[in-house]
Parts: sequence; C-alpha cells; structure tokens
Amino acid sequence: MRDLILRIPKHRGFRNKPLSEKPLVVSLASFEKKLHPLSLSQGGVLGVDRAVLQKAGLIPPRFRGAIKILGKGTLSLKVALKGIAASEGARQAIQKAGGEVIGE
Repeated sequence: MRDLILRIPKHRGFRNKPLSEKPLVVSLASFEKKLHPLSLSQGGVLGVDRAVLQKAGLIPPRFRGAIKILGKGTLSLKVALKGIAASEGARQAIQKAGGEVIGE
C-alpha cells in the first residue's frame, strides 16, 4: 500500500480558479495623462469608450474583459464615459470636471 502512495504524483500548489474575472483597473491619473492629447485635438467633451482607451494605450489591444476607472488622482478633462464602469470617487471627479458617466 505504501509503495502505491509513493508512486502517485502529488499535485502540490493546486488552487481553484476564481469564479469571476477581475476588471482591468485604470486610475484617473493615468487616464488624464494619456487622454490629454486626444482632448486637445477634439475640444469640448471627449467621448471615451473601449476603442478610445485602446488607442490611448491604456488597455491592451486584444483585451476583452471589463474595465473600471478608479478615483485615484484628479481630472481636469471633460469626458463622457460610455460602457465603462467607474468607482464612486471617479464618478464624482468626472462630474466635477464637467463630464458624465453614461451606462456601465
């Protein structure tokens, strides 16, 4: 019996995979830094969705998961978030700057 137990491979470090995917987190500071050149060329309110974030280099080109903006930093751009989740602090900073959050 002991020989059999010794011959069976041991699966050390096994972990269950998480049930839900974690969203990709983008801070307001990096958001402002990368989108500032785009806002200068557009003027007014800048509409921000997944394609704009990919163009700015904030998310990988083939990323298909959820995105969430966190309120770490300040924002001076007027942006309209479309289809992107935002924390309560980020939502307040966006609205304070004159922007809005449309859907999630």
